[in-house]
Amino acid sequence: AKNIKFTAGAWINSSTYGQGTGGTVKLNANERVHFGGESKNGEASMIQTTTSFTDIGAGDAGSIEIVADYINFTAGAWVNTSTYGSGTGGNIKLNASENVHFDGERKNGDATLIQLSSNFTGAAGSLEISANSIQFTNGASINSNTYGPSMGGTVRLDATETVLFDGERKNGEASLIQIASYFTATGNAGS
Repeated sequence: AKNIKFTAGAWINSSTYGQGTGGTVKLNANERVHFGGESKNGEASMIQTTTSFTDIGAGDAGSIEIVADYINFTAGAWVNTSTYGSGTGGNIKLNASENVHFDGERKNGDATLIQLSSNFTGAAGSLEISANSIQFTNGASINSNTYGPSMGGTVRLDATETVLFDGERKNGEASLIQIASYFTATGNAGS
């Protein structure tokens, strides 16, 4: 496709809730991939490939790959490949020949976000962003924390010109990369 747009709360969900592996999501556009805005009931536009089964044999989350000239997530749109169970979280690859830009927040204050956290016993996946310019502005963030005994996700940003984290949300929270192991967790933070 030339352009791929998900707006006003439109979303993709390829998560697993049992022993099967979650589906892989691949979006390939000649020019632009854009996720932005929220539905009338406040749901954000998003891509989600999570895993949440907590018993033995839980399926791993699927991966997400987006290729375009420009990749834009705005107004609280987010990408989530976290693990909430014993399966491994999904990997995220964003590859733009020009610009990857995450910006802003929803009306309720939730940030535009990439989330690949570990919330149970499964290890988080990884994030790779490759572009000419990578920008996270006005409070947009990356969350690769661990809240349990497994390791948080690995984050790699590869830009030929610029990596920029700038600005804050209305509540004062800044654009950031968060890779932490919380006090209730025994797992190591990612890198």
